[in-house]
Amino acid sequence: EKADPDKIRPWEKPPETIATGLEDTFPWDGDAGLRALYNTNGYGVVVNDDEILEAMKLLASLEGLFAEPSGAAGLAGLIKAINDGKVDKDETIVVLVTGHGLKDPDIVKKTAGDAPTINPDPKEFFEAAKKHYKVEF
Repeated sequence: EKADPDKIRPWEKPPETIATGLEDTFPWDGDAGLRALYNTNGYGVVVNDDEILEAMKLLASLEGLFAEPSGAAGLAGLIKAINDGKVDKDETIVVLVTGHGLKDPDIVKKTAGDAPTINPDPKEFFEAAKKHYKVEF
């Protein structure tokens, strides 16, 4: 269903999400976003917190990027679009990761817990990375 970009109404209450940068009842540029979707035959993808967390983990483990949830939402959306067959996995895609994890460091503690304490020993580091974060070297 296409909504008139000039008649966007705010949500009754903010959505509850870990992506706090996106939980706005009335985004000031929502009309521009809808127009861009309509003018390019684009579409939107809804992602949940678990999908965002998975995208954050992928960015950290594969690219070494510490993204905050709102910044990782785009990758979560791309993954969903690929899985739904809306995007071919062999296409060249650019995903902008717009928010660094230090914007919302509490989310790391909430989702991953406290970091292990180790001695300054490379062997302990590798063991802790493997045990706590499933990282193989």
